[in-house]
Amino acid sequence: MGALINDHQILFVSNDQLYLLDLNQDRIIELEQDKSETQIHFIQLEKLSNGKIIASCEGKLLLELIISGKKYSSTPYGNLGSEFTGTYYFKSDLQGNLYVSNSESSIIVLEPTPDGNHRFSYEIPILGGISSLLQVEDKSEIYLTNTYGIFLYNEGTCELKPIVDRDRLLSQTIYAALADAEGSFWLSTNSGIFKYNPADGKVKAFSRMDGVQADEFNTHAYFQTEDGGIFFGGINGLNFFYPERVTLSNKEAPVYISQVKINDELDSTLRVPQFIYQYELPYQRNTISFDFHAIDYADPSATKVKYKMIGVDEDYVESNSVRGFARYANLHPGKYIFSILGANADGMWNATPREIEIMILRPFWMTWWFYSICILAGIGIIYLTIRSYYQRKLERNNQLLREQALIIEKQKAVEHERNRIAAEMHDDLGSGLTTIRYLSDRALKQAKDADESKQIKKIADHSNKLVRNMSEIIWAMNSRFDTADNLVGYLRRYASEYLEEHQMPLKFIAEAEHLDKISMGGEKRRNVFLVFKEMLHNGVKYSAAERIEVRIEGNHQLHIEIAEIGGKGFDPELSKEKGNGLFNCCKRIDSVGGRLTFEKTDEAMHIHIRIPLNESTDE
Repeated sequence: MGALINDHQILFVSNDQLYLLDLNQDRIIELEQDKSETQIHFIQLEKLSNGKIIASCEGKLLLELIISGKKYSSTPYGNLGSEFTGTYYFKSDLQGNLYVSNSESSIIVLEPTPDGNHRFSYEIPILGGISSLLQVEDKSEIYLTNTYGIFLYNEGTCELKPIVDRDRLLSQTIYAALADAEGSFWLSTNSGIFKYNPADGKVKAFSRMDGVQADEFNTHAYFQTEDGGIFFGGINGLNFFYPERVTLSNKEAPVYISQVKINDELDSTLRVPQFIYQYELPYQRNTISFDFHAIDYADPSATKVKYKMIGVDEDYVESNSVRGFARYANLHPGKYIFSILGANADGMWNATPREIEIMILRPFWMTWWFYSICILAGIGIIYLTIRSYYQRKLERNNQLLREQALIIEKQKAVEHERNRIAAEMHDDLGSGLTTIRYLSDRALKQAKDADESKQIKKIADHSNKLVRNMSEIIWAMNSRFDTADNLVGYLRRYASEYLEEHQMPLKFIAEAEHLDKISMGGEKRRNVFLVFKEMLHNGVKYSAAERIEVRIEGNHQLHIEIAEIGGKGFDPELSKEKGNGLFNCCKRIDSVGGRLTFEKTDEAMHIHIRIPLNESTDE
């Protein structure tokens, strides 16, 4: 290591002994250390822009060396104090700032002072310390190198960013960094000399095959001449070159295919893979793999390859090693082109790719005629299935129609029989009972005493009761009255006649509409009527009501409300236990799917009869 003192004197160290080389006198002067100081183990010597000679020493702080004749003395420099644990290497920038390794755990920055010294400014948290410093046109941005690579540091924002290339070549020990006239950086490393272009991030490595003295270089062993020449020193000597004279080869590196496997077995066609340009494979042999590499005898280990299967890959895939390997499994039938590009030792990619056409044949079940047969067969099956479905559906509909016709015919026969029985009852029994009632009335007028009148009156009452009951039976049996509207009308007439007979006021309100379209069979009508009749009878006989109000509403259900206004009411549960009348009424309503409920208020006892309605035939 050494430092240029002036135009003709160089200060250097050998085995921790300080020497002064005088070029004018062509002699080397051994400098003696001041006897009052301990032995100094020098690491680096530099002459700063302020004219001071600074040394970093093992286990000590920065020292300023003072040379007097053939002797030298030292004094601590930079006022580092407790911020510092030990120095190794240091570098200065264009502004005179001093960057000092702090035991490779960080970098201490010293700024110049007006009195020509340096003082502590701030600390950069970076492992590896500093081995070189490069400052380009933008003086606020500084490139620092150390054992971990190269870093970009912005003095204005204090932002530190590692520079990492695609292949991570820069992530290693970088001893020195020098810039050429085109803005590219030349780096000495443990893997040769690198050329790094900050504009595109590309790195070109130069090795022994390019004339580099060795893979390994040394710290501080670099220099750049005024005309741009670069010196890098390593373990086997020096490399000197002019960056503008270093040209890259444009010679293409041919791609060599060394091995082809089909279904992971070597190609058995006994052909040289290098001279095969087309493969035609059956569907059962649709897995293919290639081994290949590019050839450049200038530096075979620096070549690169990238590949792409047109029809599978969207872009080229670059291999991680010199030799390339690609495997494509279960290729679908069709045409593919396997394309390979090679790059020579200088990283120049071939303009024309090496291509192999691959045709995977379709099996018979993937041919157009097989698809056509399948489509036609599918259409035929669908047609037969639909035809069979509609035939079965038509047969079921016909069966349902026949069953419905039988049901309708049976219903008509039942209705006809009901109507016949009703007519005969009306004509035969009705006329007979009417005759009995008429004769009873005549006999009552001719009665001779009270006992005879009482017996004749009893016959007349029974006759009238039978006529009324027979009228109810005939009404229930006659199919002409099988509507909900007819039931409401019948209830209105009966309530009016019955309550008028017992001198009980009646208010009858019917708000139901379209009941004439609602079918209601005779049995349901009769059960509803008998319950209604029983409720009126109980209201007249037991409730002591002032009047009876009947309200009928119809929508999805027929709601009959009987209100015994001013009545004393009753307990439905207790009434069920004491007699059969209320119990039978509940059973009748349940049998037609309805509901009978009771509600007692201060004004009245409310009886609710709810019967579900539908527009279908209800028997």
